[in-house]
Amino acid sequence: WVHDNVTYNVTTQPQRLRENQRVNHFPNHVELTRKDLLAKNVKRAKRQAEKDGADPSEFDFIPKTYVLPGEGQMLLREVREKGGTWIMKPIGRAQGTGIFLVNKVKQIEDWLKRRGTEAAENKLSDDYVCQRYVDDPYLVDDRKFDMRIYVLVLSYQP
Repeated sequence: WVHDNVTYNVTTQPQRLRENQRVNHFPNHVELTRKDLLAKNVKRAKRQAEKDGADPSEFDFIPKTYVLPGEGQMLLREVREKGGTWIMKPIGRAQGTGIFLVNKVKQIEDWLKRRGTEAAENKLSDDYVCQRYVDDPYLVDDRKFDMRIYVLVLSYQP
């Protein structure tokens, strides 16, 4: 099993796997497995569906998402106009590390300012995704949960 992308170079002899070998990642699989890139690709697919005359609501399976700091001004506009609670998640971490909730414009402005200062001082700082928080989630025994579903994908085309 590999945990990195396998290089596929069409100009040289193609790589061949032995009968007993399997590759468990597609080339560029991070386009679907990283929070920010998944959001980018879902937005792209939704725009393409609109262009093709298909139903874009098929891509409404994730909450409204902004990638920060790049889309910070769009997020601020949305929060000013519609309010609500938003969840901030670092793109490169897992298991809840670095996650926090915001519900005021000032909180987001302060975070963006701190983030800019850290970048200017060459400190390591993660980019984040910010999504509209689901205020009334489905609970099991009064607890939030997530569901991991594993599927075999034979191919994909974002």
